Amino acid sequence: MSRRALITGGTGFVGSVLAAALRRDGVEVRTLSRSDEADFSADLGDADRLRAIVTEFAPSEVFHLAALPSGRRDRELVAAMYHTHVAGTFALTQALAELEQPPRLIAAGTLAEYGGAQAPYSEQTLALPVSPYGSTKLIASELCRLYTMATGAPAAVLRACDLYGPGRSGGYFLPSLIAALRAGDAFEMSAGEQRRDYLFVDDFVAALQLAATAPLAGFRIA
Repeated sequence: MSRRALITGGTGFVGSVLAAALRRDGVEVRTLSRSDEADFSADLGDADRLRAIVTEFAPSEVFHLAALPSGRRDRELVAAMYHTHVAGTFALTQALAELEQPPRLIAAGTLAEYGGAQAPYSEQTLALPVSPYGSTKLIASELCRLYTMATGAPAAVLRACDLYGPGRSGGYFLPSLIAALRAGDAFEMSAGEQRRDYLFVDDFVAALQLAATAPLAGFRIA
């Protein structure tokens, strides 16, 4: 059977790289985001629109990358985070579960789900999120697990560390540092006591592709 991939957040930093890689492999791809540049322009919280899209396209695999990443702990972020990560993931999994053949679901998680847990993290580390982003993404991961329980379709959540690469917006550490160096500007930093495991975007995309094609039963966090 030919592969048909739907990518939420498909016009974003990771989604655009993934879409190009899948198309090079001959996969039929449709991107979904709020951007007019997407194949399907939609808000994840619009359950009716989402149901119509997945019914029309009937994907064999879904990459759920749509997110509002932020390490801030401000309370005013909760509503937007909940809408995208919780309500959006719920609407997506409900729509997919209604298909005659529910597809494999691969979701991008985050190290923010581990939050205040003792580093270094592993898949067995207890999740202790400390931000609206981490908390709502953890709920999204649970919704993916419930999707597998309800449908029997395999699902995986890949909790990526700090991603970098061409196209990353300037609001992140490495792009900001590079821009400052190129401009000859001073770069304000902390004392440098943090430890980070940076991951190149192509390597994460390769992991997403492997999760979509490797033998997989049930639900897995990686």
